[in-house]
Amino acid sequence: PKDNILQLQGELMMDRLQTQFGQLSFFYAQCNDLILKTKFEIKRTDIQSEVLLRILAMIEQDYSGICTLKTIAKGLQYDYSYLSKLFMQQMHMSFTEYLNQYRVSKACYMLVNTQLSIGEIVQECGYGNLRTFHRNFKDLVKMTPTEYRST
Repeated sequence: PKDNILQLQGELMMDRLQTQFGQLSFFYAQCNDLILKTKFEIKRTDIQSEVLLRILAMIEQDYSGICTLKTIAKGLQYDYSYLSKLFMQQMHMSFTEYLNQYRVSKACYMLVNTQLSIGEIVQECGYGNLRTFHRNFKDLVKMTPTEYRST
């Protein structure tokens, strides 16, 4: 979008934002105003951005299995070293760091929204063992999966 700044029309009625539906209706109304009042322009992407988007799509597709930059490089028919440097330049983190963050975010969602056991979530998120999952989860979320589920 070109001009993506919204001005609130009228007074914000806080009593309407106390329920989830009130909050959602406010959010959708703001999105509607943004779309109606904003001029959009086509953004051209460069080859590097397109390659990065393809990498991210493959992570989303394969995060629960064996997902490595080497397998992605082979699938995209790019050099592993090139993709590693490209990923670091574009994302400001390594492929492994991103993959761990992605897997942990999926685990957070499953912990809150499913009744799966932590062991099942570990498998669903592509971790080979419970110890690695716990270490990554605690490093990123600053609490254990059990603590996260109970909050």
